[in-house]
Amino acid sequence: MRRWAVGFLISVWALSVVKACDIAGLSRKAWYRGDPIEREDKKDAPVIEALTSQGPILPRPLEISKHSPRNRKHGTCPALPNTV
Repeated sequence: MRRWAVGFLISVWALSVVKACDIAGLSRKAWYRGDPIEREDKKDAPVIEALTSQGPILPRPLEISKHSPRNRKHGTCPALPNTV
């Protein structure tokens, strides 16, 4: 939110970075460091590319353990087979 406020003050009110950062309470170091979300995107891009190039990842089938509430006699769902 502070980063947005500094950008707003710089672009709309034509304030300097120093004055806009002072008003918004954002350090100039944080302003010049860049947007943390964009930095994370750039850092994670090779990993995301490698994962998406392998094709779609399908979810594992639902495994119902014997301790699941769905397997208890009083809490079974009529659509599921009774395994108790």
